[in-house]
Amino acid sequence: MRPVVLAAAVASVVLFFGGAVFAETAPTTADGAAAAPAKPKKDPNDPNRMICKTERPTGSRLGGEKTCMTKAHWDDFARETQTELDRITISHGGTATPGK
Repeated sequence: MRPVVLAAAVASVVLFFGGAVFAETAPTTADGAAAAPAKPKKDPNDPNRMICKTERPTGSRLGGEKTCMTKAHWDDFARETQTELDRITISHGGTATPGK
């Protein structure tokens, strides 16, 4: 009888503590709330990062047009726009962008 009682005691201890040992728990914050999984930090200077901008026509309260491009494309677009603006300004007797 003694081995049966011992086996039952061991089994109950294993069942009681075994679940706690092998249970998978989610990380929590200091206030006990479940923490979100860590996301890899995105490099703001990554030329392949997608950026979406919404442009609304002047004087309109309606939704504008959403345009999505990579950072490299937005940089090229800004450079081309500034170059064209400088060209138009100079052709009408103005001066180019200061510092250029």
